[in-house]
Amino acid sequence: INAEYRGVGDTLHRWSNGALRSVRHRVVHGAAQDRHSTAFFFDPRYDTRVVPLLAADEAALHEPFVYGEHITQRVRSNYETLPPQDDQAPTTNTYKDHTSS
Repeated sequence: INAEYRGVGDTLHRWSNGALRSVRHRVVHGAAQDRHSTAFFFDPRYDTRVVPLLAADEAALHEPFVYGEHITQRVRSNYETLPPQDDQAPTTNTYKDHTSS
């Protein structure tokens, strides 16, 4: 089976005011053949203010946000603790497994 998957992340979901839905990416691979994946991420600058794009009569479903603050919070939410400097790797295995939620 050949398949292609394109996931929309939280930023595009909020920028499109919910028109494009953010999804959780989960893979269960039980087939006998190999699975090949390529990921591509395109992010705005950290200081970019993301404001929902609205039609003339549409109300915003999300508040505007600064991308860098948003992505930092998302990364931090994956860890119990982070070291004092963000550019260092955690000293213990503190990764939260979100696959069971």
